Amino acid sequence: MKKLTKTGIIILVLIAAIVSVYGFIDGYQDAKDRSELISEVLEENCNCSEINQIIYAKGLQFGKEGMSTEKAEYQMIDCDYQSFEVEAIRINDVLNKKVKGFKDFDLLTIEINNKINSETLTIKNGVIQ
Repeated sequence: MKKLTKTGIIILVLIAAIVSVYGFIDGYQDAKDRSELISEVLEENCNCSEINQIIYAKGLQFGKEGMSTEKAEYQMIDCDYQSFEVEAIRINDVLNKKVKGFKDFDLLTIEINNKINSETLTIKNGVIQ
């Protein structure tokens, strides 16, 4: 009877460990996939000479934009666009359509540079700020 109880406890502990590891790996992979997908979507849909991911952070953060749990910053250099407002709306629409779960992404900041000026686009939960 003791041996059966011990075996049962060991099996439960192993199942709990496997589920925990699987959950961690799945969460990490989702975050990695989403940050890489944002980079790919920006590169495919924006006419810029260079697109750089400055930071990607997942976890509880506090900043001037408020509290967030997932945050990314990108820099787009030497971009070809006519109007920042039109380009910002277009980028937000493309990201909402092509990045799974983008509306759950807490904070995305994109610095967009062209030959004339530099502007910053801030998107919180799929909405331009």
